[in-house]
Amino acid sequence: MTVSYQYDVASTSSGGFIRLLFKWKGSVWKLVYTELLLLTSAYGFLSLLYRHALSEPQKSW
Repeated sequence: MTVSYQYDVASTSSGGFIRLLFKWKGSVWKLVYTELLLLTSAYGFLSLLYRHALSEPQKSW
């Protein structure tokens, strides 16, 4: 069965585009968004740790 999203695409706002991606039944985003969120959070944590918690000698190691 084919699902048409033509009306949703035509009437969506800029913020609605993200909702439209998750509404799509065969969305790849549904498969990877949890892992992407986890990896992005881990990268952000390590970046903050490197920039603010380490001293200059520790950063050069």
